[in-house]
Amino acid sequence: MRAFAQLFQALDATTAQSAKLAALVAYLRVAPPADAAWATYFLAGGKPRQMVPTKRLKALAQEAAGLPEWLFEESYQAVGDLAETLALLLPPPAQPTELTLAEWMAQLLPLRTLPQGDADTRLRTQWDMLAPEQRFVYFKLITGNFRVGVSRLQVTQALATVSALDPKRIAHRLMGYTQIGRQPQASDYQALIAPVDDEASAQDAADAGQPYPFFLAHPFNQPVAEMPALLGTPGDWLVEWKWDGIRAQIVRRDGAVWIWSRGEELVTDRFPELAEAAMEQLPDGTVVDGEILVWLPDEPQPRPFADLQKRLGRKTLGAKLLRELPVVLVTYDLLEHAGQDLRQQPQQARRALLEAVLQPYSSTATAGKPPPTEPFTLSPSKRSAGLRQAQSDRVVEPEAGQAMVNASSDTAETSPTTEPLTPSAEPSTLSPSKRSAELRQAQSERVEEFALEPTPAITPALAAVAALPALRLSALLHGADWQDLARQREAARSMGTEGFMLKHRSAHYGVGRTKDVGVWWKWKIDPMSVDAVLIYAQRGHGRRASLYTDYTFAVWTGPQDDPERQLVPFAKAYSGLTDAEIAQVDAIVRKTTRESFGPVRSVEATMVFELGFEGIAKSPRHKSGIAVRFPRMLRWRQDKTVAEADTLQTLAALLPGQDTGT
Repeated sequence: MRAFAQLFQALDATTAQSAKLAALVAYLRVAPPADAAWATYFLAGGKPRQMVPTKRLKALAQEAAGLPEWLFEESYQAVGDLAETLALLLPPPAQPTELTLAEWMAQLLPLRTLPQGDADTRLRTQWDMLAPEQRFVYFKLITGNFRVGVSRLQVTQALATVSALDPKRIAHRLMGYTQIGRQPQASDYQALIAPVDDEASAQDAADAGQPYPFFLAHPFNQPVAEMPALLGTPGDWLVEWKWDGIRAQIVRRDGAVWIWSRGEELVTDRFPELAEAAMEQLPDGTVVDGEILVWLPDEPQPRPFADLQKRLGRKTLGAKLLRELPVVLVTYDLLEHAGQDLRQQPQQARRALLEAVLQPYSSTATAGKPPPTEPFTLSPSKRSAGLRQAQSDRVVEPEAGQAMVNASSDTAETSPTTEPLTPSAEPSTLSPSKRSAELRQAQSERVEEFALEPTPAITPALAAVAALPALRLSALLHGADWQDLARQREAARSMGTEGFMLKHRSAHYGVGRTKDVGVWWKWKIDPMSVDAVLIYAQRGHGRRASLYTDYTFAVWTGPQDDPERQLVPFAKAYSGLTDAEIAQVDAIVRKTTRESFGPVRSVEATMVFELGFEGIAKSPRHKSGIAVRFPRMLRWRQDKTVAEADTLQTLAALLPGQDTGT
């Protein structure tokens, strides 16, 4: 634990990227594989579930330190971090003991299931073995709040340096490594850094469920008038809606299906209709990238994200829920076909092949009307062998209008395809039908690359092309120029989308949001916004622990001429202000405090801010009856009085399906 705590301190003490990378490499070169396995898990973003309730930790620490509750809370608010507060207040260790990180994790993980008395005894014994700097990391791990200033990309680069492997190969192997609940072993770390030609890498190929690292877009915020100079003509780009759902990959290999979220969570069991549709519709050796959305069969656009959250919040998925909130995967990329990695193929080629894969099931939607669908059942009849063969034939022998050229000779070297890492959950089997000999033969052949010819238009612009109810193809949009596309983008909110995605026709599928900019852009519409009143303030954390930086905002229940109107809270926000503005607000909060509730202060209503947010939905759990997504402060409206702030009626007019007059 000492070495890992020293690494944490080194990473936390510098902002220099080179220094962070050097510290990571130095640690990984000497750490035992079992320790390196856990360190990689935490540093790459993995989080164990909370092992001990925070309230219990506070009570035990107060008792050990001999402090009254009020003094402990004041200390916590002054420090701004619970783990650091606990580490500083506890008495010095009586029996310092050296254990490795892996040995500590073996002791920590059982805490979650122990009776309270046994857990209390073990906690007292454990923290009495650790120096203060090690206690800090210890409490971070116990509370499930381990965070340090290092990115997943930096961890990938460090592993690549230690292993002398291509960072893209390491990024691929890391997919699924930080899945919630995983307990990485020494063998997992050794598989991460194993040489390509090593016998150990054979373990990778045995894992059929391995997804690919997600490629992320950069925001595009430039004026429309500048787009021709910056981007060229619209014909150089594939333009799609930017769907507002859960980014996911469906992996169809070895007669089974895995569904992975962008957060590297295996969610196959949460979306059984997608798993079954993929089993029926996608050929073996296929990986598609797309967006999970709630989409009712008789509606022309998906439901709001809030409806998708209802699916995610349920422990069990009953027939009623599956019927009322059916999900689809709107697919927009093909990452693997017939077992071959396509990420180094151009965007247009991947799109053309994706259309060919889905073509046997698809039909063209009509503008302004919902896509044609058929009722979905959880036990669909088997597709005929002839239909399966027709799909295979389409993929191997495209139509004459889609000329083919040989794949480049260096594809095998630049595209890591045999390094999957065993996931910690079982795939969905769903009784797959026997694969035909013809399909197996097609999968064994090398995928050839489509020539860069114009992709056939998929119309209309305002609807996805329907395949099966659960799998759909994202529509392509077309415009005479960027002004034309900008006008079409204005319909985004009515379509339940966030704007447009712009993907260059020659773009490869990269890893993460890298510096290789200019091939994928997210051209989003402006956020929804209202003017709201600051009514509560709370101290921040870390370097902002001494300042009031987290705010609760309210709107009026009625118009200005309503004598009974009141302010009702509807959102919390902490981002969007400059350091200078934060200092100003902090001073006002301290001067206008009405009363305090622990770390929270109720303040006089004197400040108005413009709040922006990406989505809005009805919510019976909130006092206002409304919940917003990703709220942040756009600006401090010092030009407005509190009486001029917006109302609940203003928010209600922004709800999906409401006529806002635009």
